[in-house]
Amino acid sequence: MNLSDRLLMNARKPKGFLGSVMIKKMNIGHLKMTLWALEKLKIKNGATILDVGCGGGKAIHLMSQVAHNGRVFGIDYSEKSVQLAARENAENIKHGKVKISKASVSSLPFPDASFDNVTSFESYYFWPDLKNDMREILRVLKPGGLLMIVAEMYKNENFDEHNKYYVKKLNMNYMSKDEFIRLFESAGYVNTGTYEDVEKGWICIVGAKPQAESNT
Repeated sequence: MNLSDRLLMNARKPKGFLGSVMIKKMNIGHLKMTLWALEKLKIKNGATILDVGCGGGKAIHLMSQVAHNGRVFGIDYSEKSVQLAARENAENIKHGKVKISKASVSSLPFPDASFDNVTSFESYYFWPDLKNDMREILRVLKPGGLLMIVAEMYKNENFDEHNKYYVKKLNMNYMSKDEFIRLFESAGYVNTGTYEDVEKGWICIVGAKPQAESNT
């Protein structure tokens, strides 16, 4: 495996020196998309937020600036990502505003109804069981809380040929806008909406946890 392929493989679970390189590239390369998506979420000042697959922690840093009186938690299953995200957010961690842990989306280490918002930037590709992982996120959301998934690779005619190379190489989840909507609805979310920047190939999907549990 050549150096380029070894670096690419670190997109799934960064580790070692090449993992550090990949995480730093992601922090820079995903910044504009992250800012674009956060405009759709409209985070409240006192929100409690979880970022799933937090990578290098840039999104956590941005959200902590908006949620001045809230708290932001991050989880990632890569030890290297946790280390670098903690470094990126060291000051806020020191003051108890941010907490970052090693954990999996399939088994979140939080009580039911803990968060106003859950975000995921560029990580759904690697979730092991999409529908059940979505339900696990639903569990930790407060009633009325919002999940936002953001991706720069989804099925669309402008980028499909480019994307399919990486999807095959990394064995990634890869969905269309309509498939995202069906996934959210099948996992129990309501009021699902989508936003796209077709020219850049970005998509943002937001769904809510119902205000009350259904009795049916």
